[in-house]
Amino acid sequence: TIRSRLRKFGIRIRSVSESLEGRELSEAHKKQLSNLAKGRNARKPKKRILTPAGYIEVLAPNSPSARPSGYIFEHRLIMEKKLGRPLKSHEIVHHIDGNKQNNKDENLLLEDKNSHEKGYVGGFKAGYIMGFINALNRKRGKF
Repeated sequence: TIRSRLRKFGIRIRSVSESLEGRELSEAHKKQLSNLAKGRNARKPKKRILTPAGYIEVLAPNSPSARPSGYIFEHRLIMEKKLGRPLKSHEIVHHIDGNKQNNKDENLLLEDKNSHEKGYVGGFKAGYIMGFINALNRKRGKF
């Protein structure tokens, strides 16, 4: 579309309000514009989004832990379903392999804030990733 081409080449597109600036609009025209914005052109929420930090958020407006926007981090929602209860504010869901988008049940570990921070400290002392994995294994009794 023309709009996508303009965006591709970095050409600024005027908003509807800017394009109508200075024009006299009849009440009927104003109502028609209002109805258009509410209808098929209204922005629909996406079911899954990727945050700038690399986490996946899902639309779950009925979840007690969802923000007012209706979104919740997918890894937290999966852990809540596994436990059968909402997570507490001090509980952290850790991605074992470090991949924030790998929300498989076996890759998620529930920790409290203190043990989570201790794991990272152990990881930094012993060479970040391998050190953190070793710290997790020690905590689980695999060492």
